[in-house]
Amino acid sequence: MFDSIILNLKVISKIPKNGKLRNGTQGNLLILESEGYLQGLKRYLYGDSRSRAVDDILELITNVDSRINTSINSKFFNLKESDEYRLLISQMEQIYVELQHCIGGLDNLKKTYFDDVTTTSKIDIIIEKIKYIVSYIEIKNMF
Repeated sequence: MFDSIILNLKVISKIPKNGKLRNGTQGNLLILESEGYLQGLKRYLYGDSRSRAVDDILELITNVDSRINTSINSKFFNLKESDEYRLLISQMEQIYVELQHCIGGLDNLKKTYFDDVTTTSKIDIIIEKIKYIVSYIEIKNMF
């Protein structure tokens, strides 16, 4: 699960201007949609839409938030010398860095859908949630 979280965060961070996402066929992995004359048809056939893409991103960020809270409340979090603690801290550091990188990709996604107030507003909410999670990690002084 951790690997898929990091992979999805990395994919989001790489969304270019006018880029689009779709949900992959392999679990909950996000895929950058390549531009082309068949893009609209492929999105239709796969049932992809901007609303679904944004909902998938929101679900991912909610899962990240939950994972961070679970880690902080873990019995291992207070065992500073344990291997489990070092693993938790390592994972939180990776999540922290990738969350910060996501904001640029989400800004590009907003530019893609600039004419859709609902979608851009949802993306703004996701960005605010990411900023909150990042500041929460900083406040907890996890590393």
